[in-house]
Amino acid sequence: EMGFDGDKKIIVVAPTPGGPASEAGVKAKDLIYAVDGAPTVDKSLYEVAEELQGPQGSKVTLSVDRGGKQSDIVVQRKRYTVVPVTSTTCDVGENKKIGYVKLSAFNQVSGAKTKEALKALKAEGVNSYVLDLRNNVGGLFPGALEIAKALMNEGTIVYIADSSGERDVFEADRSALDADTPLRLLVNKGTASASEVLAGALRDNNRATILGETTFGKGLIQTLVPLSDGSAVSVTVAQYRTPLGTNINKVGIVPDKPLPLNDAGEDTVPANADDFCAYARTAPDLFL
Repeated sequence: EMGFDGDKKIIVVAPTPGGPASEAGVKAKDLIYAVDGAPTVDKSLYEVAEELQGPQGSKVTLSVDRGGKQSDIVVQRKRYTVVPVTSTTCDVGENKKIGYVKLSAFNQVSGAKTKEALKALKAEGVNSYVLDLRNNVGGLFPGALEIAKALMNEGTIVYIADSSGERDVFEADRSALDADTPLRLLVNKGTASASEVLAGALRDNNRATILGETTFGKGLIQTLVPLSDGSAVSVTVAQYRTPLGTNINKVGIVPDKPLPLNDAGEDTVPANADDFCAYARTAPDLFL
């Protein structure tokens, strides 16, 4: 997913895990300044997205700026399927179990599939849940509400505010699958939009500990308005605010604690089930 940064430059919110951009090495917050040598300045997101599309198996070169360092990344286009939820139980010794859930996107089935995973992990008797929202750029907002309601019995989940003030409020409804088992959320700068709504709800209601780095800060609710010439313009109609009133947009969710980092400044916690379990066995206290 892409957006505009503060200077109207094209910025990567996060590459889809398992997608071609991610496999090629594109990272969250990369600035794309050219596609196949054609500058992106003064172009709309839709124009740049069209330039990125092409036949399966063909290649496209992205010229990116990462923290002031420019480079070209060649991406091979391919078809791929997004599996939004994977989960596993990690036995970390001393009769302790961690339930790991990786949520990569919010689509039509994310809420139901996450609840299925939580229910199965609860039946396993896990001592804590780890919900991995790293590089989850959001998607369908109702999934965030459904997952929040599965993890907290009461409290505000999110406020929606426009220029006139608070427009709507969403609350938990005492339908939680598990409102008590300790919960850790893993986030990074590629965690955005609906993921930030979920993280903000669970943090502000003291339901979860947030581990990682400050999230992307994409808290705008936008709609496309058609124009007479056949084009369209994106108009901001409202903003997400966390239960304690934090405006998510351009601020993000600040973690309670960082995750261990490597020399490149990236966290060292694996994002797939088997490797996560192996890592968790070396540092169980981080996730319990």
